[in-house]
Amino acid sequence: MQDEMLSVAQVSKLTGFRTQEHFTKVFRRIVGVTPSKFRERLTNKC
Repeated sequence: MQDEMLSVAQVSKLTGFRTQEHFTKVFRRIVGVTPSKFRERLTNKC
């Protein structure tokens, strides 16, 4: 998720999820925020 060159859809495919929606749901359940919000927070910390 730190590589801003990859979209969330690309990350979801690379990690084996069939859909971005499923990836987002699982990511949010584990991390507590959506992938987009996670990336936004990482960007703001730098």
